[in-house]
Amino acid sequence: VVFLKTKKVTMSLTPKQLDNEFRLFCEEVYTKYKRTFNVRCDSAETTLINGFKLAIIEHNLFFCDVANARKSPINERIHLVSRLFGEGRIEIVESECADLINAFETAVWDEKHAGERLDIVGHDNPVDMLDAAEYSIEEFADDLLQFSLLD
Repeated sequence: VVFLKTKKVTMSLTPKQLDNEFRLFCEEVYTKYKRTFNVRCDSAETTLINGFKLAIIEHNLFFCDVANARKSPINERIHLVSRLFGEGRIEIVESECADLINAFETAVWDEKHAGERLDIVGHDNPVDMLDAAEYSIEEFADDLLQFSLLD
């Protein structure tokens, strides 16, 4: 797994502004890597997903597919990422993913509350970045674990 680029929006935006930020991000990724890619969103965010789908049509971003994330239980997502890290199977483009690196380094887990990470209220919440990273790979979990180095 390689995380190529992340973008963290740190201000309140209108839906139109957010769609524009999404468009710019997609164009940057495609311009640099020349690959189609998927965007997976929290299924509770239907307005966000619909806005992104509309932005794809309006701006001809057909190299990008937006859909609901599988949204597996958090313990499964954390296990997947931990296992991939443990096997050296996650790479992160440091110059493009500083917020993701920070999120992995600062995530807080409360053993008394299994199934949740501790949120920090506001735009500095690393949990959102972790969720986004996990949503982007969880649909491949079965394949990734099938070829695990630890089995």
